[in-house]
Amino acid sequence: MLGGNALREIGGKWPQRLLAGLDAHPVKSVALLQTLPALNYTLALSGLKFRNYLIGTLIGLPLPIAFYCIFFDYIARSLHIPGY
Repeated sequence: MLGGNALREIGGKWPQRLLAGLDAHPVKSVALLQTLPALNYTLALSGLKFRNYLIGTLIGLPLPIAFYCIFFDYIARSLHIPGY
């Protein structure tokens, strides 16, 4: 809503090729970009439909979050932090 289609107005073959890939597989692209916050923010400027963004987010976020939780729990247990 705020970003609109700003990235689509950039000229050049490289940005247009990336946007063509995003248009071809929007949900898959969003799901894979969820772990890269800087690229995830640029999706707001790509003109992607909110529905595709929402589905990609619901698919792409649970696994990285679970991995981070398990990883930091392992670190806390390894360092013998009180409470673990």
